[in-house]
Amino acid sequence: MVALHLKGYVVRYCHREMSRKLNLPLLVGIGLPALVVAVVLCAMYVPRLLAPTPTVDFLFATSNNYGRTFYAIVNGKLVERRRNKDYQEGSATLYRYSVPSGGAEPIGFPEAVKLKLNLQTISPDGYEFQGPDRGFGLFDLFGSGERDRAELRGHGTTWKLVGMPESSRYGDDCQFLGWIVQDGQSGPSR
Repeated sequence: MVALHLKGYVVRYCHREMSRKLNLPLLVGIGLPALVVAVVLCAMYVPRLLAPTPTVDFLFATSNNYGRTFYAIVNGKLVERRRNKDYQEGSATLYRYSVPSGGAEPIGFPEAVKLKLNLQTISPDGYEFQGPDRGFGLFDLFGSGERDRAELRGHGTTWKLVGMPESSRYGDDCQFLGWIVQDGQSGPSR
């Protein structure tokens, strides 16, 4: 017990009770924001730790919308098409993206035709290809941001695709054609 003399009055207080009262708001003021930050960090990183790593390669084309020669999937097969003479000279480039090694390699049409393609939007391991996206809007408000790289989304997480060609950084210039599957692989198990 401590006594203070203030202007003729004696004020007595217990140091323990006062320190508890002062520390509670301090603890809440520091602890609550720290708890919120910890919850947000867990929500961002725990799904990535629990999600399986993508394993399925895919085939895509760049400059598929501009040149005279382009690639398409018709009746489940990759075909090479030619546009009329109004289009500029040039052709699309086919790429095989190797997910385990993390890089895209150009592939010729004869080799690409031999690949077995799964045309579903979701890969056999449960990921979906999302091409680059140039968002429209004011200062990235209301979900209008842009995604300048392709990515795989699935299992509550996102995997950025590194090693993509520079020409694939524009949303309308990167066209997903299909997942490259081995015998026995099909679609995702749901």
